[in-house]
Amino acid sequence: MTKKTPKMDALIAESETNSSSVSYEAKIGNPLQKTKDLSRVLQYFHYKVGTSLDCALSTGILRNSITWYISDLEHMGLLQAIKKDKDKLLRTCSL
Repeated sequence: MTKKTPKMDALIAESETNSSSVSYEAKIGNPLQKTKDLSRVLQYFHYKVGTSLDCALSTGILRNSITWYISDLEHMGLLQAIKKDKDKLLRTCSL
């Protein structure tokens, strides 16, 4: 589990209040979409331990985007990798 911070609480609260208005379709060029997807990725890893592929399959967000969001969340101090291991589905290295 990650250590809770006020930033994390704010992102989770924002994602929960906007959960009914979250669109699962990709919107290219929408700056608000990144915020929604970022908070959905944070919420996924807050409650579950998994790989970026697991997150992609659960949230519907592209895996390439998830790797960017994970990097952003690590730089913000909201997420940290516990273990790097081979993905059991694709047999590649993942978080």
